[in-house]
This record gives sequence, C-alpha cells and structure tokens, in this order.
Amino acid sequence: MREQQILDVLSKGPASVDEIVRRVYQNLQTDLEKPAAENVLAHLLKLRGDGRVREEASSWFLPA
Repeated sequence: MREQQILDVLSKGPASVDEIVRRVYQNLQTDLEKPAAENVLAHLLKLRGDGRVREEASSWFLPA
C-alpha cells in the first residue's frame, strides 16, 4: 500500500523524500516526520532495487 502511494506521487513528477512524506502522510505530527522520511526512503531504495524508480540529485523519478 505505501509503495503504491509513493508511486502515485512520483507519477505526477519527480519528488524529494520530504515532498513524498508531505503528500503521503497528511496531518503528520512534527515529531513523526523523521521516522516517516526513513520509512519512505526504505521503500524508495527497495523500489530502486526492483528497477521501478530512480534517483538523481536528491529527487526520485519513475523510469522513463
């Protein structure tokens, strides 16, 4: 589910981890932003390993 939410965000264009966090986790408490970012990054790294996303200059993209 979370992976699909991340892919949905990236389908609208490149995004940083922080941008993805803001779009996926709405109304997130400030003290939970770092753990949420770590969770998103873990999913992105897995998706990159699967060849489903790529990273360039701190932004994440769907492959062309």
